[in-house]
Amino acid sequence: MCMRTVIFGILLLLVSSCSLYQDENKKENSIVVTNHSYANTDQVRSKHIRLNLQVDFRNHIISGVVRHEIEHLNKSGHFILDTKNLTILKVTRGEDNETEVDYEIGNSDSILGTPLIIDVDKKDKFINVYYKTSPDSEALGWLDSSQTMTKQPFLYTQGEAILTRSWIPVQDVPSNKITFEANIEVPGNLMALMGAENPTVKNDLGKYQFKMDQPIPTYLIALVVGDISYRKTGSNTGVYAETPWINEVSSELSDLPLMIEKAEKLCGKYVWGRYDVIVLPYSFPFGGMENPRLTFLNPTVIVGDKSLISVIAHELAHSWSGNLVTNHTWEDFWLNEGWTVYIEHRIMEMLHDREFSDMLSVIEWHEYMMEKEYYGEQHKDYLLSLKTDLKGKNPDDGMTSVPYVRGAFLFKTIEEKIGRVKFDAFIRKYFEDFRFRTVTTESFLNYIRKEIKNIDKLVKLDEWIYGTDIPADMYQAGTERMTEMEKLAVAISNAKYLKETFVTDGKKYLLKRNSFNTQEWLHLLRSMPRTTSPKILAYLDQLIDFNSWHNAEIQTEWFLLAIDANYKPAFPALKTFLGKVGRRKYLQPLYVKLTERPENRKMAKLIFEESKNVYHSVAVSTIEEILQE
Repeated sequence: MCMRTVIFGILLLLVSSCSLYQDENKKENSIVVTNHSYANTDQVRSKHIRLNLQVDFRNHIISGVVRHEIEHLNKSGHFILDTKNLTILKVTRGEDNETEVDYEIGNSDSILGTPLIIDVDKKDKFINVYYKTSPDSEALGWLDSSQTMTKQPFLYTQGEAILTRSWIPVQDVPSNKITFEANIEVPGNLMALMGAENPTVKNDLGKYQFKMDQPIPTYLIALVVGDISYRKTGSNTGVYAETPWINEVSSELSDLPLMIEKAEKLCGKYVWGRYDVIVLPYSFPFGGMENPRLTFLNPTVIVGDKSLISVIAHELAHSWSGNLVTNHTWEDFWLNEGWTVYIEHRIMEMLHDREFSDMLSVIEWHEYMMEKEYYGEQHKDYLLSLKTDLKGKNPDDGMTSVPYVRGAFLFKTIEEKIGRVKFDAFIRKYFEDFRFRTVTTESFLNYIRKEIKNIDKLVKLDEWIYGTDIPADMYQAGTERMTEMEKLAVAISNAKYLKETFVTDGKKYLLKRNSFNTQEWLHLLRSMPRTTSPKILAYLDQLIDFNSWHNAEIQTEWFLLAIDANYKPAFPALKTFLGKVGRRKYLQPLYVKLTERPENRKMAKLIFEESKNVYHSVAVSTIEEILQE
């Protein structure tokens, strides 16, 4: 998943163990929470599920049955599933002739949800849970017709980290990988897709079948329903989008086959069959989500010039780091994202050049440093190491830029120390040796120390992974073009007036949109002093017209600068932006910045009240936390 900015998670306490509800007719049960899950996968595990579900747009409910094929590992009389805000209708055993079984529902926790404890015998192979979701399910993004291009309702799911339990009763833990199949019934004018084998045309009956025969963690089970069209972009690639802009989407993402080719050179064969992408409506809270065979993509990536397709490189990289080889626990999350950012940069280097890749590194390092400073001030150092301690925390709290950027820079440092040829051989062997398995931080350390002799003499691994400071041996990313942007930013902020041709250090710059790429513009805006006067911003606005630029990355940096300078002409566009875009990467820093002045805080609260129905629940929770501070 792509989210490389400060993420203010909801720091709520969760229990490390739970005593389940009991009365005089029920024996006492107690279960231990491990890896943010109630599931007893060490005793009885789900290995395959079959879903038979109906999607009800009128009531915002999904209902039906999930059929678990289970495996008994150790003696246990219970099969424990994670649920959250689900109504359990009944539980049965058997594949054909079903009979009801006893079950208990434990106490509810605000983060973990509720354990579903099902009585099982050693002979049980199939357990079936009949249920329905709540309209408030955190995983489900329900959009009404006013929020879509086609003026038809839309639904998407977002399961990472522990939200799948809010729409399917499952053992919702990354260490247990499963296969699945599904029958999904939707209104006849809509198409259903999943992270699985997918249709390319609508079924007038609204009945769709899916199959995923490769094991995946439950957070990658994904569903989307809407008025969707498909366009093929290669022999095993294609794009889905709402019909009105399928042409724009397919043009922007036409490089998918080439990106797979480049990724395979680094990581080994792509094993998932097809690689398709669906562009969701603007409420989707992340840049992308790496659901196997169907990446979810935020529409802010579609800007018309392919300048933001590094997000696709990131999600494609997850086909190896995360999907093929998965973090064993959420405290090992950096093994998903650190590898992914590193691979993303390598893909972009192969598509462009090393300087372009280093520009991405500079942009992301800046975000990491801002976040490091913030969490240091908040005395939350446990979020600054790669191996996090999330006991008693929501795993979303650990999804900051730290695992992404610090993790990637660790791998860049290793590459620099041992050489690219040797490191590339290590990468391919790592993904082959751990394919379809999960990895802890400790097992990774044991592996790399075995494969790369004397690695600790070259790279301070423990300092990188368990420490919070920046190791002295860190790879240094920097480019001449980014240095020029820093100098230009200072010169612009000190100018008495601006004109289209601007000279600094004897070098001429044409201040037009197409003079610099997106990364250069971002670095220029970020490098401008926060005390830049409104007059200078007015000059820049006149030359560039940032407020109407259809590039959310650049607009966000412009709005942050405008808020600092109290440049009021930017505020109407800012309000429109916040009312349309649901991507948390942009919402979070803008709402934080607006809270710094009392009058802007008041405006932020009004904007949020008017716009929160557009946002996904994870974005709503983040912003509510910001506005309460």
